[in-house]
Amino acid sequence: MLKLYLDVNIYNRPFDNQMEVRIRLETIAIFSILQKIKSGEFGLLWSFVIDYENSLNPYDDIRVEIEMAFSLANNMVTHDEIVYNMEEK
Repeated sequence: MLKLYLDVNIYNRPFDNQMEVRIRLETIAIFSILQKIKSGEFGLLWSFVIDYENSLNPYDDIRVEIEMAFSLANNMVTHDEIVYNMEEK
């Protein structure tokens, strides 16, 4: 299964101004990807970096919505795993 890591800007895109065509098209693509994750076609990686960046979001409602996306994640990348993998290279 293909595992995807989506940056925080991806989770924020649906909350941007949807009157702009490019933003609306990107939002449709993001929802399509999330649907494939929900159906099990793709896996989703989550990380402590997403949690940290999202914690800086000044909009409580958007921050909570993004936090709920964590339930779709199949794997969590922790700080220890990243440091360990960097040392191996």
